[in-house]
Amino acid sequence: MYPKRLQVNVHHKEGKTKTTDDPGGTGFEIIKEIAVCRACYDTLRE
Repeated sequence: MYPKRLQVNVHHKEGKTKTTDDPGGTGFEIIKEIAVCRACYDTLRE
């Protein structure tokens, strides 16, 4: 679960800067990347 973050997204519109909140919630993130051969990749995908 990701926490809510206040005023982290910056947008520019008509010469003005506006910030919006990130609501947080759930999601996915990459923990570790590894290089594998095709056979190993197929096995890991199962």
